[in-house]
Amino acid sequence: DEDNDDDNLETLTKKLLLLNNKNRKPTTSVCTSTQTQTTHTVSQGINTIEDYASLQTMDNLLKEAETQIQLMEEENVALVEANKQLKQKQDLTIKQISQLREQNFTNF
Repeated sequence: DEDNDDDNLETLTKKLLLLNNKNRKPTTSVCTSTQTQTTHTVSQGINTIEDYASLQTMDNLLKEAETQIQLMEEENVALVEANKQLKQKQDLTIKQISQLREQNFTNF
């Protein structure tokens, strides 16, 4: 009777091992799959960092452009003011020329 139990135990053990082997994925494929996922994740991370660097560069270029625009606007205001002053000098000069002509005319 004990021999029969041992045989049954041995048969059950063999069946369990077979079932276990059928359900188990080969370790190599699991490792390869994990490695592929990791490589993909790292690649995405690198792309994200590159995208961020591009955004930072674009942001810096925009800030530089804004600074240049501000300087040009200030320069434009100064040019408008200088133009006003030149116009006033021109008007004054024209007035002085007119006065000189009148004086010259009255002197003759």
